[in-house]
Formats: sequence, structure tokens, C-alpha cells
Amino acid sequence: MAELIVASRPKTDPSMLWPSVAIQVGEELLRAGPRGTEWWFDNPFQLSYVLAEPTPDPHHEHIRKQVARLAAVEPGWLDGAGDRCDQQGLKRLETQLIRYYPRTAPELLLSPTEDGDAFAEWWLGDHIPSLEIFLDGSPAVWHDFDTGTRTSIERELDLNDRQAWEWIVSQLQSYRP
Repeated sequence: MAELIVASRPKTDPSMLWPSVAIQVGEELLRAGPRGTEWWFDNPFQLSYVLAEPTPDPHHEHIRKQVARLAAVEPGWLDGAGDRCDQQGLKRLETQLIRYYPRTAPELLLSPTEDGDAFAEWWLGDHIPSLEIFLDGSPAVWHDFDTGTRTSIERELDLNDRQAWEWIVSQLQSYRP
């Protein structure tokens, strides 16, 4: 039996992927398209209307897990030192990453800092880029060390600005081998 699945992405949770219109037979997806898509078939078949459950976006789930790991860090995590990360700042960071950090960008690794902020890093060929993220909303600091030329660059970025994220992603993509 074919199923016509009609749903929309809820505005409150952009991390859930919903097909707008899909025709599925068993596990096989025959066609999918945006709302308003029309298809004509030579052979009629039975359609049933089904409300689909949303499928979590793996990219956003990866981000959420990393932020949750930072949120769970207790004070004194670093041999008795190490502050707890600001929970409101972590929520803001999670929202920024989900909104501005695309699926096509290299996977990032988030770590806590001793001062209770966050640190993002990547390993891309000869480059070791990192981003020191201040959870109070202060500008982040981008660092990139090129192991081949032994040079580094540093730049302040406002993570509330989409253009800052676009710059980060373009830098990261330019480092891919």
C-alpha cells in the first residue's frame, strides 16, 4: 500500500526534518516534493493519509549532544579547578550552531574551557583552526595555525552575526584537502 505523507516543518523546532509531500511504498520512497506538488499516475493505486513522525536531523543531534555534554560539566572538573559553563550561553550557542553552521561544514568538536566558556576545534590537513567562544556573548576569537608554514592568524568574530559564521565555514572549507 502506498502512503501519502503530508506534513510541514514546525517553526518552533527547525532541527526536525519533515517531508512536505511524499509517496512511500513500504520502505521505498517513490516521490517527494514541496507543498503544492502534483503528480499524475497511469496506474491508480490506493492512498492512505498518514501523519508522519518527524525524523531528527543527525547534524543537529550531534550539536545538541556536544552542547549537552558541556552543560553537564560540574564545577571543579579540571583537577579541582574549572568553572561550570553558563547554561544560558550554551543555549545561545546551540541555537547559533543549529541556525548558522551548515551540514556541509566539517564536523566540530566542542570542549569546555577552564573559565566556563566553550572551545571549538577542527583538524583539517595542515590547519588546526579553533574558536574560543565566550558564553557571555562577547566576540569569539578565531585562531588558525598552519603546521606547514608555521604561521597563525587570529580574528575576533561576533557569533550573533550570520556573516561571521559564513566566514568561519568558508575558512574551514578552504582548508579541506
